[in-house]
Amino acid sequence: QQINAIVPWEIAGQSSTQVHVEFGGASTNTATMPVVPSAPSIFHANYVTTQGAIQNSDGTLNSSANPAARGSVVALYGTGGGLMSPNGVTGQLWPFAPLAQMTLPIVAYVGFLPAQVIYAGAAPGMVSGYFQINLQMPPNAPSGNLYIGLTIGGAPIPPQTTVAVK
Repeated sequence: QQINAIVPWEIAGQSSTQVHVEFGGASTNTATMPVVPSAPSIFHANYVTTQGAIQNSDGTLNSSANPAARGSVVALYGTGGGLMSPNGVTGQLWPFAPLAQMTLPIVAYVGFLPAQVIYAGAAPGMVSGYFQINLQMPPNAPSGNLYIGLTIGGAPIPPQTTVAVK
């Protein structure tokens, strides 16, 4: 009941593209879909929580039981971040070198406080199309599960991703 697909890098710059699905010898009608510079979303730890699939600075999974320290750096993972430099390759994994950088401007908040973006680019070893953003937790952030606000190229992530902070 769900189809996951990676949008080919080759459609960047187009205003729309044609999409259809084939399964078991049957094909859906073709639909025209808009192409936008970015449509970001952060991955979640699972399908029933707002907790982001976020790594703490020690590489462990962020959670209420394992929150990030104020001022520490966490890694967020997502997709839909727009073009990278150098460009991604459709169907390939991101290499470890050179690291592709996101080209669109990023604004980040944690618990409505500005958060510094330390790195924004490729997620090495993951599918080209995924991104990694390393954020420094605000030093004055309150404790608890705080919402992450993030825009890439002016496009916001859906407003339901949280990070645990102590």
